[in-house]
Amino acid sequence: MIITNKNMSTQKNKICLNCGKEIWSSSIRCKSCAKKSILNPFYGKKHSAESIKKISDKNHHNWKGNKAKYKAIHNWVNSHKGKPQVCQLCGKTNKETRIEWANKDHKYRRNLDDYFSLCCSCHLKYDLANGFKTYYPIKDPITGKFI
Repeated sequence: MIITNKNMSTQKNKICLNCGKEIWSSSIRCKSCAKKSILNPFYGKKHSAESIKKISDKNHHNWKGNKAKYKAIHNWVNSHKGKPQVCQLCGKTNKETRIEWANKDHKYRRNLDDYFSLCCSCHLKYDLANGFKTYYPIKDPITGKFI
């Protein structure tokens, strides 16, 4: 079957070698079959506990230590401390409001003792009181969003 389109040149439909679906590219397999075919030798296998230990944290080739960015450090804290459950200042739980890990000195190092759980409200108050933030968010009366 030949299809013409204003934006595309004339293309022939191809058929995936594995499942028989029509594909529109120069490849020989559709995306789903390419991911799970013999092209991916690790498909369906799992790492052993020993290999996971070899490639995690400091042993991983991309480990940056304290030079990691803000998001990477917070992901590391979440993976080691888990999801915070209760605000340590007001006592609200994660069912009432969002609870997040707050850094005590804002230096964002890989020190788990330097993080404690706060709700968003207490986190903002903590940052303002310690000089880490210098503004109060303003709520737009029309949209209800913070500016």
